[in-house]
Amino acid sequence: MKKTLEEFDFVSCREESGVSICKNELNMYAEYVLDPVFLVDKDIFLNLAKNSCKNFENKIVSYVLDKNPDLDSIYRKLEEKYGLEVVDIWRQSSRSLRVRKSNIRRNYAEYSERE
Repeated sequence: MKKTLEEFDFVSCREESGVSICKNELNMYAEYVLDPVFLVDKDIFLNLAKNSCKNFENKIVSYVLDKNPDLDSIYRKLEEKYGLEVVDIWRQSSRSLRVRKSNIRRNYAEYSERE
């Protein structure tokens, strides 16, 4: 993990525990930042949801970041118990998500200019 993080010019964490892990376990500096979701008006997210082409009606939606070998079993049990499909939006988005260092650097530079 440390080798991967060292490829980034800037590391930030939304939790103080993450900053502590970077410092104490990885010997790296990480900036403690507010989750960007709290920096914008809620109407932005309401409009995104309203205009979304995804329909999660009558589905169980999951967003679990941790890799857990038991998730598939848990999802099957939930589907059986409630008769609803489980949609794991992290797995769906992570298949097509590719984070590039240049994009991170550019986005951070744009953010810094506004400060």
